[in-house]
Amino acid sequence: MDLRPTPWGTPLDVITAVRRVNKVLRSRFDRALHGLYLSYAQYEVLLLISTDRNLHAAAVARDLKISPQAVQKLVEKLLLGGLVETLPIDGGVVVLRITHDGRTRLRQAAQALGDTHGRIERLAPELRTTLVEGLQRVERALSRPLDGDWL
Repeated sequence: MDLRPTPWGTPLDVITAVRRVNKVLRSRFDRALHGLYLSYAQYEVLLLISTDRNLHAAAVARDLKISPQAVQKLVEKLLLGGLVETLPIDGGVVVLRITHDGRTRLRQAAQALGDTHGRIERLAPELRTTLVEGLQRVERALSRPLDGDWL
């Protein structure tokens, strides 16, 4: 099977391109964050809760589009590392807060990811805009249930 992109961009072309970029990004993230004992998923959680002081695990799951169980595992590791804490608020709801150590690790992670961010930043602004808008459209198209889709 020839996997070179076609001029008209078949669905397989789109899937292959997204998968390849994702693989490169994941590899770069893993290498950059390895020495900080932080996964990219943990970094995403820290980043998210650093911007909202009243975020609970269900909101993290929704915002990151991952399961509540996955968030629970990530939060457990972050709690063990002293990077987040849980605080009960009204009605038994528990919110996640980033700790001082968590903010320090978040800054270190941002520095470690700087090369990857810099490479993306060097792409033409118009290309970055087109990529973001295009990928958002793909996400919306794939997120809608198909007619008769019961899952």
